[in-house]
Amino acid sequence: MTEPSCKLLLIDTSPSDAELADKLLSQAFPNCELTVVSDAVAFAEQLANGGFSAVISEQALGWASGMDVLATFSRRHPLTATILFSETLPPEACRLEHGNRLFACLTKNSAGFLQLADIVASLLRAIREDQDVYGFWRQTLGNMNDPALTVTADGQVEEANNAAAGVLGYQDAAELRGLGLEPLFDLDAGRLPKAGLKKQLQAMAKGAADPLDIQATPLKGASAAARGRLTVWPLPGDAARLAAIYRPQAGKQAPADPDGEYQQLLYAVSHDLQEPLQLVSRYADLLQEDYGAALEKDGRFIVRNLASNARLTQSMLDDLLEYSRLGRLEPVLVEVDLNEIVDDVTALYACRVPCDYIPKRSYPLFRTRQILNDWLTQNL
Repeated sequence: MTEPSCKLLLIDTSPSDAELADKLLSQAFPNCELTVVSDAVAFAEQLANGGFSAVISEQALGWASGMDVLATFSRRHPLTATILFSETLPPEACRLEHGNRLFACLTKNSAGFLQLADIVASLLRAIREDQDVYGFWRQTLGNMNDPALTVTADGQVEEANNAAAGVLGYQDAAELRGLGLEPLFDLDAGRLPKAGLKKQLQAMAKGAADPLDIQATPLKGASAAARGRLTVWPLPGDAARLAAIYRPQAGKQAPADPDGEYQQLLYAVSHDLQEPLQLVSRYADLLQEDYGAALEKDGRFIVRNLASNARLTQSMLDDLLEYSRLGRLEPVLVEVDLNEIVDDVTALYACRVPCDYIPKRSYPLFRTRQILNDWLTQNL
C-alpha cells in the first residue's frame, strides 16, 4: 500500500494495543509520521499543533471518551479524518459514520487490527478529494465581488471574503468565523423548512435536499436595511461544507452589468469543469500508480498522455480565472524577455498529446498565446 507522506495521531492508553497498531500502520504507511499519545496533556499539545491527516482513538481513555476527543479535534481541524478504534463502540458512533465521510468506527479485535490500515487509506483518499474541491472554492471565494461564505453543515461560517465582511458590518472577514447564518441574517421565516435551517443544511450536505434560495437581511451594519437573496448549496464531494452567496437588492434595480455577468459566467464554467477534471486526473494517477507496471508500453503511453493533458487543462482553468480578474486589478508594468516567451510558446505549441511542458512564468498562458499570435500576424 503506497500513500503520500502524511501525519497520523494514535491515542490509546493500552501500551500493547498501541504498539501493535503502531507496527501495522508503520508497515502500511512507510512515508507517514506516526505519533502515539496516552494522556490528556500530550493530547492537548498535539491538538494545538495540528497538521495531522488522521486521528485514531480508543473510546475508553480514562481521562475522556474517545468520541469527545475526536469531536474536539474535528472542530479544531475540519479536514482531519477521525477513527474510533475500540473494543466497545457507542451507538452514536455508528450513526455519525453514516453522516460524515471523514469519520469511521472500527471494533478493536483481530479483524479490526487487520482492517485498520485499509480504513485509514480510504479516509486519506477522501481527504484529498475534499481538499481538491475545497481548495478551488477557497480560491474562488477570495476573488468574488459578491459577498460569499463557506458554511458548515451546522450553519456556522468557516470562511468569508472581504465583500461579506463589508455588507454584514464587520471590519475583517476573520471576525465572521464561527458565527451562525441565523445570527447574521434575518431570514424569511415563511421560506424556511419546517425542520429548521440546521436540518435543511445537514440534509443538503448529504445530498438529500435541494439548495436553499431565500430572502435575507443583514442584521448588523450600514447595510442592515438592504434586502437581498441568500443562496446556499453543497460543495461537490464535501459532506461537511456548503457554499453561500448573498446578493443585496436594495433600492432600484441595478442596471445590467455585462462585464460582471461575464465574470460570473467564467467562475461558473470553471467551477463546473473542475470536478470532472479532478476525477480524470485522480483516476489517471491511480492507473499509473497501481497498474502502470502491468501495462504494456502503449498502455503506459496512453495513461501518461491522460494525466499530462489533465494537468494542462487545469492550467488553462487557472488562466481562465486569472483572465476574469483583469478588469478588477490595477495594471502593473513589468519587463518581459520576449525570447523566453517565444521559447515557452514554441515548446507549448510543439507539444501534441501528451504535453508535459506547462510554462511556469509570472505571466498567464493566455497572454503568452496572444503575444505569439500578434508576432506571427506581423511577421508572416
